[in-house]
Amino acid sequence: VWCVFEAYTALACGSAVTVLMPAEQTRRLGEGLMAVEGKALPRDAVYKALTQVDVEKAEASDQQDLENILKIIRSSDGPGVDRLNEEVRRCLKGWLVEAMESQVREMLALNYTPKEKAELCCGVAHMLFDAGHATQAFDAVSAGMQVVPRGSQSHARLVGEEAYLAMKQGSALTADAGFKRAKELYAECGSLESEAVAALLDKTGANLRKMADLDGALEAFNEGLKIRESLQILDTTNAATLLSNIGFVRQLKGALDGAREMYERSRKIREDSNTMATPGGALLVASMAALEELSGNVEGAANLFKRAIEVREQTGTLNTPAGAVLLAMVGSFKANQGDLDGALELYNQAVTIRRQTKALDTADGRKLSKALDDVNCKLATQESLGSTAKLQKNSIASEGEVDASRDAQADEEGPPKAGGGW
Repeated sequence: VWCVFEAYTALACGSAVTVLMPAEQTRRLGEGLMAVEGKALPRDAVYKALTQVDVEKAEASDQQDLENILKIIRSSDGPGVDRLNEEVRRCLKGWLVEAMESQVREMLALNYTPKEKAELCCGVAHMLFDAGHATQAFDAVSAGMQVVPRGSQSHARLVGEEAYLAMKQGSALTADAGFKRAKELYAECGSLESEAVAALLDKTGANLRKMADLDGALEAFNEGLKIRESLQILDTTNAATLLSNIGFVRQLKGALDGAREMYERSRKIREDSNTMATPGGALLVASMAALEELSGNVEGAANLFKRAIEVREQTGTLNTPAGAVLLAMVGSFKANQGDLDGALELYNQAVTIRRQTKALDTADGRKLSKALDDVNCKLATQESLGSTAKLQKNSIASEGEVDASRDAQADEEGPPKAGGGW
């Protein structure tokens, strides 16, 4: 608790806060940044620790010190727990960004294999993007492309990662061209029947879904599924995500029973591998919640949405663009149930997260802003009418208009709300 409190005090006084590590820890951090899809990595634990710093959960050798510090923080003259946590987290995440960029430069100059360098750059790019540093994320991928052999599998991996970043940024057409180029490179290397290509097809399908090409998305997903079946790797978390994606597209096409089948297969893999309490698990639970809403099981949907948020909080991924998508989904769900105040709170929270992560000025960010405006307008109308009952009556009368509004919304990484929105 002393470390957290003193860090905030230094920041509040305008002093510089620097994180120093022994050489061995620095080396381990660099190696931990290398990405291996579908596996838990040290970099994930580091990022989670930095984004979940909470002075109320901190420890102290002297319990009286802990109580006194918390008393100061919570006092009328203190910063409050939320503000202190946010300031310290922002500082530590800023340090991590600098540390990652430095590690990339140093490790690319060392005697690592092209594959290791590609994985390093992809891993760092992932974290930089999620921390709200899109430009640096693309720079990390570009740095990798300059040091791996052109036309190699490592080069294909980086081209695919660059396309994935473009997809997350909302540039679906750019991403589509990148995914196609990456697949061509893998074909030239004779490695189309590989787990790397299966992972590429997962992302290709997700992007095609965002482009509303549901048939193309299913084709890509099914091609990836066949590769995993031939390689006998259907018990991995990546396979669980693929099955969830197939279920999601089936859901969009109205095949609810087929969607439920895929979600259950995905859930079993995650339960067997103990990965339900992960970002991927949160996405699956949110998908299942949206399906329950479509099926008319409001209580079941509410419980699943609540669980999805809990997992995002536990994994430190709620304050990310993906977390904002989930909050928007739940906000839409509440709006559909007539809880406009609850929807407004969640939409505002999602907007704050997107603003902090510099992901508000994107296609998904603009859709979120529109949803927020719609709720504000409805609340204003409710106030002017002076009767909630009258507002609900008008809402029912314009149900077709609401459904059309839903179709104009799409989520970033997660399933849509009932009716085809988030």
